[in-house]
Amino acid sequence: MDLIHRSLVIVSKQRSIGGVKACRVHDLLHEFCVTKGKEENFLQLVRGYDEINTFRVPRNLRRLCINSNPEHFCKSRLFAPTIHSLIHSDGGKRHRHREFEISSIYGIFKLVRVLELSDINLGTTFPRELELLVQLRYLAILGNMDSIPSSIANLSNLETFILKTVVRTVLLPDTIWNLKKLRHLQIRDTYFASVCSFLLPTDNLDTAANLCDLNTFTRVSLSSLDIVRKVFSKIPNIHKLECILIAYNEHNWVSADKIIVLDFLSGLKSLYLMFNHFTRLPNPCQFEFQFPLAIRKLTLCGFLFPWSKISAIENLPNLEVLKLLVQAFKGEIWNMEKVGFPKVRFLKIAALDIVKWTAYEGVDCFPSLQKLALKSCRSLKEIPSCLGSSTLEIIEVSHCPFSARFIEPLQEEQMDLGNTDLKILIS
Repeated sequence: MDLIHRSLVIVSKQRSIGGVKACRVHDLLHEFCVTKGKEENFLQLVRGYDEINTFRVPRNLRRLCINSNPEHFCKSRLFAPTIHSLIHSDGGKRHRHREFEISSIYGIFKLVRVLELSDINLGTTFPRELELLVQLRYLAILGNMDSIPSSIANLSNLETFILKTVVRTVLLPDTIWNLKKLRHLQIRDTYFASVCSFLLPTDNLDTAANLCDLNTFTRVSLSSLDIVRKVFSKIPNIHKLECILIAYNEHNWVSADKIIVLDFLSGLKSLYLMFNHFTRLPNPCQFEFQFPLAIRKLTLCGFLFPWSKISAIENLPNLEVLKLLVQAFKGEIWNMEKVGFPKVRFLKIAALDIVKWTAYEGVDCFPSLQKLALKSCRSLKEIPSCLGSSTLEIIEVSHCPFSARFIEPLQEEQMDLGNTDLKILIS
């Protein structure tokens, strides 16, 4: 924080509940670090076509950063057999639509442990040459492949695998369960318009090994209650999980107990759940969740739960961030009958059909709430005026045409409570 206060490090993203999510370095500090890294042979930064073509890798250099057009990088004749970390970036020029062939470079970096190529589109096929880099711990790539080959299991030291893509679903091999050291498994959208996810083969789930070290799994699509239960049991120590539940037919989501038990995932801190029903099911969500008590961040989308099922959430003792997004709940009235959500500091409600959000007199609604975000709730006309007692700091309202009806009473109530610093942003 001291570097931030001195403007040497600049905050680029903030967390929902405050705090720093991402930073960027001031230009002067960046140049100082690059120079110092070069002097101590800690790392080298190579920029542009001219530098790549004239650069000679110092003996025993372990870390190389290249900032260039992908085409220039692919045509380069760099020879760096001692490199352990290779990071490429295109300087924000976004050449991601064009595919490149870079198989010739893999033999040059045989000892590489960190390989960052997420600004170079590798095309529709996972490069087989990558499987020869058996020292890899970190691999980030960009490509339009719709599957990952089973031979990825050759990378037995792999701890982080990140795929950036425009493909909606990418099939993982059944050998993914053999990567015992895997800690982070992520798929990211190249463009924000799409929602991409991994698919898991289901034939060997009963016999597959557990990924006990897996910390982050974002995002995976699962197509039945039975598969959900089996997959969750394979990742007992997961901390962050993003999951899309796909409903192709109602049969896959019918169960005798109708309960998805998650409370055995004692380390789960962040959970994103989307229910994606491709067909119009008569009862798309007749199941319930048992959430782990340690969970701090929860996002729900598409479940069409009745508001009565909010009881599964309201007593979670450590929940700090709650996001109820498109069709998470269905119903015009949400009436809070008792005190709940004791530690929730950030609440977002978006694209729900709610009209009246009320609370019984004397009920302390969201006693720790600091930030409320309401977006595209086009029928919303009433919210509790006692939200957050005196803790509420900011309200953001967008695309809620009746916002004037509930903002004024809430503002008056907050003033009576002594909360004169409340910020209200309406757009």
